[in-house]
Amino acid sequence: MHSLPARIYILLIVLGGLRHAAAAISGQSVFLRMKFEGGVHRVQRVPKTEKSGRMHTSTVTVAILPQPSEVLSHNLICCPILSSY
Repeated sequence: MHSLPARIYILLIVLGGLRHAAAAISGQSVFLRMKFEGGVHRVQRVPKTEKSGRMHTSTVTVAILPQPSEVLSHNLICCPILSSY
């Protein structure tokens, strides 16, 4: 399978560790190739500073969303919803 050219834009927010990351990937058939990558991913590692060899586990939730090429106003339905106590 050959690789298609893609553009990748990344936004990272770091607050005492990686807190939020967002990426926009564009190119031909990118959504078709990436749509099954969504879900919860887990990483297990043993930090260099860990003396007893305990494994640390981190998780990340990945959402793969298609970018609409055009939004037409006649396709939108606006429903105001009010909540009260």
